[in-house]
Amino acid sequence: MDGMQMNSTGDVPIEYDFENYANHMNKYLYAHIVCMLIAYVFILPSGIVLAMAKSKAHIPVQVTYVLLTLVGYIFAHMSHHHASHTDYYKGNIHRPVGRVFMWMTFLIVVFGIVTAFIKRTLLKDSSSNQFLDSPSVDGRKPEQPMKDTLSYGAPLLENEDSQEDLESNYEGTSPRDNQSTFAFTNLRKAAAPKGKLVLLSVLRYTHRILGHLWLYLGFFEVCTGIVLFAGIFKGSHIFNGLAHWIKGGLFLWYGILSFGEYLGAFAEYGWAWNIRPKISQRGFKRFVPSKEMVESSILFTYGISNVWLEHLGNTDGIWNHHDLQHVSIAFMLWWAGLCGILVESNMVRRFLNNSLSYALNQSPHEGSSTSDESPSVSLNLFPAVTVFFTGIMMSSHEQKSQISTVIHVYWGRLLSAAAVSRACTYALLYLKRPSSPWPTRPPTEIITSFCLICGGIMFMASTYDVVNKIRVNELSAMLLMNLSVALTCIIMGLELFFLGLKGYALVKQN
Repeated sequence: MDGMQMNSTGDVPIEYDFENYANHMNKYLYAHIVCMLIAYVFILPSGIVLAMAKSKAHIPVQVTYVLLTLVGYIFAHMSHHHASHTDYYKGNIHRPVGRVFMWMTFLIVVFGIVTAFIKRTLLKDSSSNQFLDSPSVDGRKPEQPMKDTLSYGAPLLENEDSQEDLESNYEGTSPRDNQSTFAFTNLRKAAAPKGKLVLLSVLRYTHRILGHLWLYLGFFEVCTGIVLFAGIFKGSHIFNGLAHWIKGGLFLWYGILSFGEYLGAFAEYGWAWNIRPKISQRGFKRFVPSKEMVESSILFTYGISNVWLEHLGNTDGIWNHHDLQHVSIAFMLWWAGLCGILVESNMVRRFLNNSLSYALNQSPHEGSSTSDESPSVSLNLFPAVTVFFTGIMMSSHEQKSQISTVIHVYWGRLLSAAAVSRACTYALLYLKRPSSPWPTRPPTEIITSFCLICGGIMFMASTYDVVNKIRVNELSAMLLMNLSVALTCIIMGLELFFLGLKGYALVKQN
């Protein structure tokens, strides 16, 4: 058969398609890849955590990121002009998304500069008014509190506290209040025009939203770059690639965020297996749902949308056995996610308690003031159960080649192990509920995070085209497993470093 060859590891012929960017490698493309990986993997996360720590060092770090990204973008254009003029991958979105990514980068820079300028202008006006109008204390004007506020770079209109303040926040006070209240009050009441305050708020929240999208859009751009470089997911294979990379990417980020929660990230929302601090029950933060509610909502949204999309990869239009398998899994995600949402809802819990309340001759409102409303860690097992059965079902998902079947078994068991480990976490927390706002750090969450990240990577690598590349090069599923474990350790090590850098910056800054 032309362009195909039988392989001893499977009974399906191997497809040869070596037309990819690897055949058009040049020094400019190498430089582009190196610049973008350094910028996205190392410099961008460092800039983000330094900015979260209110460290002045984040400015040169993020400027370095922007410059390196611009250099990499220029190298990409030079590589494209020096490569073959044949557009072998028509319709790829790596280049247009790259342009969007660059424009977003410049927008973030502009918004950051304008926001900083307005803050400094308002602060200067406020400081002048306070110096002129306020009575002196011991013969001196009250200018020292403003100097202290500027010294640690506190955002004047954000009033956010670091993790160091969690214990005092739980009591409703913050050690920074004495320093920051002066500047905050002056901007709101003394010197700042209302229009400038509104503009500053809009710029600040827009800058924050773009900053969050920055990280995920960068991950998307890395993924499309890998696809373009390897020359995979062409034609109808795009649907197989999307199904595996979207789901695998979700599990990958699920593991990254879970490990971050173990390390103490999102503790201000009560997501780090801790009691939500009282400071988070004010302002916008009081509307942030529990971690289990977010997980259940993602499962529900993904399931209800994919029920109607799983048939797109079928070229003949006839529903086959694989289509039904995929749709049944999406259906499970849909309803399991809905069950998780209902279990997590305080309103549903109050409705469920109504019968007992009336049996005890209590009013429903009196009965609702129970432990359901108390700040505690949720023990909603529906997300974990869903991940467990997803792993069990996919590990028995028969494939067209032996290598593909083994890879599916590997990542299916990894997801199931993650779910079992998460269930052990809930068991530990059930036996001893958290009693402080400090992260509990259950050891089982290390296993949960590791299995989710590794399983997500192998999930992404189990596509038809990737498996075909493995067979072409006569590699094995075990090698893929080894590489996935190594990459998982690298990701977790980098996450440890970046969150540790944030803590170090907080100490140095304050």
